[in-house]
Amino acid sequence: MESQSLAELQRRVTGGGSIKAAAGIGIEAALGRLICALEADRQRKRDLVQSLHLVPIVMPPLIAPGAGPANISVPDAGGPHDGFIWDVRRLSATGFTAGSVTLSVGPPGAASAAPNTQNNIATWNSTGSFFFSGGLLLNQRDHLVFTAAGITGNVLITGMAVEMDADLLGEYLL
Repeated sequence: MESQSLAELQRRVTGGGSIKAAAGIGIEAALGRLICALEADRQRKRDLVQSLHLVPIVMPPLIAPGAGPANISVPDAGGPHDGFIWDVRRLSATGFTAGSVTLSVGPPGAASAAPNTQNNIATWNSTGSFFFSGGLLLNQRDHLVFTAAGITGNVLITGMAVEMDADLLGEYLL
């Protein structure tokens, strides 16, 4: 009686085939799903790599502004266009011998006795470079603003950013 029950159970589970065949089909299906998932992951990585571009940052020079502060704010040169994000990697301020240059993101604060400094990121008190390791991301429509004060000489701003499609930021950060 037991052997008949086992044979009946085997027939129901496998549709008449053997239990080994049913297990093999299950393993093949699982492997097929795994291969599809791995291929989808590879495609996402290919999309990310194809999306990444190095973008040189070259701001127009600021000719010795004199006593008052002056801004270099050019959204097209200092930030990503719609649909893109920048990961700023390096910024350099050169050409001046006295004064300071402050980097902020977005529009500068109103020129007043107490300027808006909430978006300030870095300040150069002499020529040099700042290197950012994934810490300065600019969303679409964000842009770099440089404020020069007490400058002797000209301010030249250059740098490098990694540009990517905004939709791929999550993959880039992982």
